[in-house]
Amino acid sequence: MADRDLSPMCAADTFMTATAVVSQLKDWAATLRDNGARDVTLTAAFGAAVAAPWLPVEAIQLGVRAGVWLTAFDDRIDTEAYDAGSAGRAFDRYRRTALGAEPDAADPLNTALAQLAVDIERQQWGAVVGPLWRSTVANTLIAMAADRAYATAVRDGGSPPGIEEYLRIGARSSGLDFTVVPLWAAMPDADMPCFLPVLTRAMPHACMALRLANDVAGQDRERAEGVVNAVSLGMSPPQALASITHHTQQFQSALTPLVAAGNRSAIATVRLLQWALRAYTTASPSTAPEGLA
Repeated sequence: MADRDLSPMCAADTFMTATAVVSQLKDWAATLRDNGARDVTLTAAFGAAVAAPWLPVEAIQLGVRAGVWLTAFDDRIDTEAYDAGSAGRAFDRYRRTALGAEPDAADPLNTALAQLAVDIERQQWGAVVGPLWRSTVANTLIAMAADRAYATAVRDGGSPPGIEEYLRIGARSSGLDFTVVPLWAAMPDADMPCFLPVLTRAMPHACMALRLANDVAGQDRERAEGVVNAVSLGMSPPQALASITHHTQQFQSALTPLVAAGNRSAIATVRLLQWALRAYTTASPSTAPEGLA
């Protein structure tokens, strides 16, 4: 990979940018009242800094805040004593907030989501990217709710979903679009409305690749936790690897013209997927698609 040839100065710049983001978001992450959110801030900051090193720290924060928020929300759903009904109401409450409803002022996680949506819409391309991010949040929460319902049903002796249904829903909860779309709002690209459809059409391939990489890398832990994933539903790791490679190639091919033209939004999205897949590859070499091993 070309990024193996990056100079030490590039690595140093990425580190310093990520460190600055973490420093500025330390107090904000603490307001979410979630230890996992604070712990993941550095990881999210490195991902965003690797993806878009040309953006100022204030803009990179948008993607980092999105990733940290998603971690905090996932932790809350996993750790709090929600029954099926209350969990469904929680997902619906946050989904409504993402779509513009007034947030619950007593819930820091709810108000943080609302503020992030507003801050995204204040960016250069907020008018076109903001609504997309709001719908992305809503779709992610719907997918996360489905994932939780699948696991609950299986633990209670019910039938698991089919692999096709799981993948159709599960790819939406990968978190990649949740994190990268906020970065698009601040990109120094011209004519965002013209190429945004190309980006959005390519994203399902990237999200599917990342979903499968997550499932393969975490298969042992998730099996112990009773979490439904592609491997537990019958997809072998070699089959998952082939699918990761296929979707990664489809995604990169779709964005090749934009990348070749120097489009920063496309470049950042490709880089973020590469970084995320590399993170899973480190955890499990079997998740490495061709060209990323």
